[in-house]
Amino acid sequence: AAVRRGYTSPYWMTFRQALELGGVVRKGESGRPVCHYGSAQRDGDDGDPKTFRYLKFYTVFNAQQIDGLASSFFPQSVQGAAPSRLPEVEGWIARTGAQVRWGGSSAYYDPNTDVIHMPDANRFRDAEQMTSVELHELTHWTGAKHRLDRNLDRYSDSRANRAFEELIAEIGSGLLGAQHGFRPEHIDNHARYIGCWITELQNDPKYLFSAAAQAQAAVDYLTGLVDTVDVAKAA
Repeated sequence: AAVRRGYTSPYWMTFRQALELGGVVRKGESGRPVCHYGSAQRDGDDGDPKTFRYLKFYTVFNAQQIDGLASSFFPQSVQGAAPSRLPEVEGWIARTGAQVRWGGSSAYYDPNTDVIHMPDANRFRDAEQMTSVELHELTHWTGAKHRLDRNLDRYSDSRANRAFEELIAEIGSGLLGAQHGFRPEHIDNHARYIGCWITELQNDPKYLFSAAAQAQAAVDYLTGLVDTVDVAKAA
């Protein structure tokens, strides 16, 4: 959420926590849901203590959505230096022919202009995280009408349609990251992202397999583009 919204502060808090810290959430700001999982004990019917587990849901806001917080919630070190690029992967992406523009605060593919937009590099923790987001948007790019035609016009029609396309893009990014040798925890990040959408697909479990199949088709399409360029250069 921080990467997609362009937040550079690592601090998130509830509305009440912000007030306790002397801050106030700006009017019109929307929060993000988080879930706290825990356990506690209470006396059972037989008088013996019993352990029970619970889930509590909260809405949290980034420090950059809140006025009045101390400067320590906006550490300069978060800005940091831009991570080094991965020249081999960036070269691979370039050979697909996709147009990527860097700058701003969010990552997205614009089907109207057929351009991938990436935020400033210093918003990312490291090069693999940055490139995995780029590969996510590159998978969206394959869905254009003149490519694999996944009917991206339906993306905004419903949350279910959006979930399906996001599953495709995130699985595609995971496959491409593995193909380029990204470290294992990179794959764990994809699994957590997909979990956010899985409730939208519970009514039809086949959607997950369909999304995986379309993600593989996207990877094959991109690989084919790069192979064609490489063969042409070799000739």
